[in-house]
Amino acid sequence: MPYKYLSPGEDGNGGVIIDSATTFTFIAREAFEPLSDEFIRQITDYKRIKEFEDVTRLGPCFNVSDAKTVSFPELRLYFKGGADVALPVENYFAFVGGGVACLTMVTGPERVDGPGMILGSFQMQNFYVEYDLRNERLGFKQEKCK
Repeated sequence: MPYKYLSPGEDGNGGVIIDSATTFTFIAREAFEPLSDEFIRQITDYKRIKEFEDVTRLGPCFNVSDAKTVSFPELRLYFKGGADVALPVENYFAFVGGGVACLTMVTGPERVDGPGMILGSFQMQNFYVEYDLRNERLGFKQEKCK
């Protein structure tokens, strides 16, 4: 995903907001399309279902109904300072019924003023997230929450 959309610009646009009140991660179209395209390129074992994407506004979506085990490419978030976190597949793909799995990140219109990404609660599930404002640090610890 192009870094320039995830770094705040002089005009105030770009950057990343972490928002536990937002369900799915929102990514500006310019940054979302390369991510989506890469998933589509790498996921060759399942048929893409565009009609489902039109209905759910999620996507890409794939038919996984015939798969004995479902496997998707890893998604890893990299942060300033060298920290990174690998998300479990259930934090970025959801089984939405009828043997269909969809990417649980969304995008908006062509150009949106504001952040390049809003990291939502679906992607943070089963993680403790620590906000260290004094030291300007963010921490993630994977934990099976009840």
